[in-house]
Amino acid sequence: QACSQSQLLRAGNLRPPRTSMTVHPEPMATSLSMQRGHCLRCGQKWVLGKIEPNLGEYGAFFCGACWDEAISGDGAEESVAERWSTDERLKVTTSWYQPRESEYQEQERQRWIESGLVSVEIPDGLSLQRIHVGRQTVHSREIRLASDTLHQQFKSCGASLWLASRVLLDFLERDLFPSPADLKGLRILELGAGCGLPGIGLGQLGADVVMTDVAELCPLLQLNVGINFCAAGEGRAPRVAPLAWGSCEDAWKLMQSSGGFDFVVASDICYDKYRLRELFETLAAVIKPED
Repeated sequence: QACSQSQLLRAGNLRPPRTSMTVHPEPMATSLSMQRGHCLRCGQKWVLGKIEPNLGEYGAFFCGACWDEAISGDGAEESVAERWSTDERLKVTTSWYQPRESEYQEQERQRWIESGLVSVEIPDGLSLQRIHVGRQTVHSREIRLASDTLHQQFKSCGASLWLASRVLLDFLERDLFPSPADLKGLRILELGAGCGLPGIGLGQLGADVVMTDVAELCPLLQLNVGINFCAAGEGRAPRVAPLAWGSCEDAWKLMQSSGGFDFVVASDICYDKYRLRELFETLAAVIKPED
């Protein structure tokens, strides 16, 4: 059974409402890179700014002017003040000025080692992230991920963490499987797993997960499994298997080793319309009709 993209968008609420702008407790993320977007506070479109990652469910984008006001405490223009009362003044958890990405990643790597968060070797060039998931449930927890945004080790776009993977995981554990008992032993296949966020999150809750992607990305998936399941009592470690869409051999090997699945899940896998035929062929091969 597959979750449609429209379901994920409705469940994810990608733009947090102004009335629910709450800064969450640790673990805290940091905002490093400047980018373009639509400011959630003043409404300017396609302007330079940054994402405040600890605001709302998935972070919120603010332009440089609004960010500067939050840091300096200066008052907003009257038009803005009318929409945002004093109690709603923007508060950010990270400074606008951050260390260079390479410097930050080295510091983060050392923190992971000193805190005993990893027991496996992480190749140079990979970005390390700690992501707070399950905020709306009783299973608030952390997922640790290595990704390759700059494609130094992995050339596939799946080596970057895509926001839709967080939306998918939130939808599954908050709406589709609200009770952990619903996930215990459930056989779940993830297509196009990329960095593995949904599959790892479901494995933490006890699901029997197989994460698949092209063979090139399987080492990254296996690395992230090792990072998150390095100690006893951390859930059920997902398995990793190569699955190229349209490959009868990959699909046959997967079904032979797994015996079938209760659910097939995926996020942001339909961006290339020229691969949809292979995707549907793969879905037909891994989904068995109910008896």
